[in-house]
Amino acid sequence: MKSRKTFRRSMAVLMAVLALTLPLCMGAQAFTTAPPKSVHFRADGTFKVLHICDTQDNQYPRPAMILFLDRLIEQEDPDFIIFGGDQTYDTAHWSFSTKKALDWQIAPLLKHDVPFDAVLGNHDSPSLFSVFRDITWGNYNDYTNSLTDDPAWWLHGSGTHNTPVYSADGSQVLYNFWLIDGGDYDYFATIWSNIFGGNSSVYDYVHDDQIEWIKTRDRYLTDQNEGVPVPSMAVQHMIAPDIYEYLVEAPADAEDDYRWFDGKKYLAQFKDDAVYTGLLQETPCPPDHPNGEVAALSEIGVKAILTGHDHVNNFITNIKGVDFLQTGSVGYNAYGNDNVRGCRVIELNTADLSTYTTRTVLYSDILTDPADIAMWQYGKTEEAEAITEEAYKATKGVKTDRLNAMLDKMYELLAAAAGV
Repeated sequence: MKSRKTFRRSMAVLMAVLALTLPLCMGAQAFTTAPPKSVHFRADGTFKVLHICDTQDNQYPRPAMILFLDRLIEQEDPDFIIFGGDQTYDTAHWSFSTKKALDWQIAPLLKHDVPFDAVLGNHDSPSLFSVFRDITWGNYNDYTNSLTDDPAWWLHGSGTHNTPVYSADGSQVLYNFWLIDGGDYDYFATIWSNIFGGNSSVYDYVHDDQIEWIKTRDRYLTDQNEGVPVPSMAVQHMIAPDIYEYLVEAPADAEDDYRWFDGKKYLAQFKDDAVYTGLLQETPCPPDHPNGEVAALSEIGVKAILTGHDHVNNFITNIKGVDFLQTGSVGYNAYGNDNVRGCRVIELNTADLSTYTTRTVLYSDILTDPADIAMWQYGKTEEAEAITEEAYKATKGVKTDRLNAMLDKMYELLAAAAGV
């Protein structure tokens, strides 16, 4: 894995030129015929994606989440899964156990042979050590079903890239997903804020070089598609700051239940004229840095931006012509609410790629069998982490198909602990 941060700053001018030129000469073959590792529409023209956010667990995760992912894939039969960031939690990095945490989350996908992609979130690297973010991103490449990539490695963040969806015969790109890393924290702004009394962490954001790379890459895709723009969606961990255009300002004397943004207080409440569906249960926490990203994505025809980060929000709205699809948390290791805990399903059809359908799938929709319910209720508790720890250690010597062996052992132990 290349070390980027120092190089990036010392050669800023050169990288700006490369950002505009290299995307035009990279991966030309990949956009005329499908490479061996790729995703495709089905013969009937359908394509189903699961957007899974904020698994946010450690090397010994709570087994309820692993159970849910396994049963979810069985029932939904997706073509593709996208992890929306915060797959891991800070303590996994400090204990050098990031790969163990990912093993558990990827095991159900490998079991069902489902390809996946991902973006990173603010918890996917320990604060002030950006090199670990690059290492974390590199771990995803170890899985045979991973489509993660880092073609524009000189950009801010780790792993900004795009994943095309090919026709059933692999001859044409019909759709595209932009996977954008918004970073973790703006360290200089955080230090400045704390010195002057802010006492808070300031989130990083999608930078101009990333936006320019996306625009350039989009032109390339259009050229390869005989001048016809390829419809697309974008995926990033944090919602864009434009969401505050639709939120109600809090009274100046408000003492709680608000969030500061751009010098004003805001409530977790949409304005009366805002058009939305779903649940807004906490004030969104986007970066504080407005950067024109949404306008730029709207300009190239992006249909929707998929985000997580705000664990108890699950809504859809439209800003600047782009749908904001907010997905609730799936994990139990961090805060959440079972009324949104689950994943988002997105379905495309070649009959009309100008639109899509989407719905939320909760634990209670998937885990309906009495045995599964009992394992879910026990498996979401902190004490149940001992089950995944024991399963991991018991299968340490397995040389072939180790991750499936881990799952089997987890189910054996979980069923016994839940009394089923």
